[in-house]
Amino acid sequence: MVQVHLVDGEALDVCHIIGVSPRWVMLAVRDAANHRDGMAVELVPFDIIRRVGITTRRAEGASIGFAQIQPPEIIAPETLLRAAMAVHPDSVG
Repeated sequence: MVQVHLVDGEALDVCHIIGVSPRWVMLAVRDAANHRDGMAVELVPFDIIRRVGITTRRAEGASIGFAQIQPPEIIAPETLLRAAMAVHPDSVG
């Protein structure tokens, strides 16, 4: 499990990294706020990340890290903002 801990104390359970820009990362996270098994998209500025925690169950043959089947894409900042507006139009200003 990968958790991104923010300066306000919130911890995001990361499913995968969608993309990165010089100042932001776009993450697919478990949607704990709505108590569903779905995912949400979060745009997180690097400035508010306090730490990243990686844990594993230590199952035989298990590895730590991200699947490299679909590596993150380098995304221009304006593309991240357009994507955020499409996902959460009321929360981006």
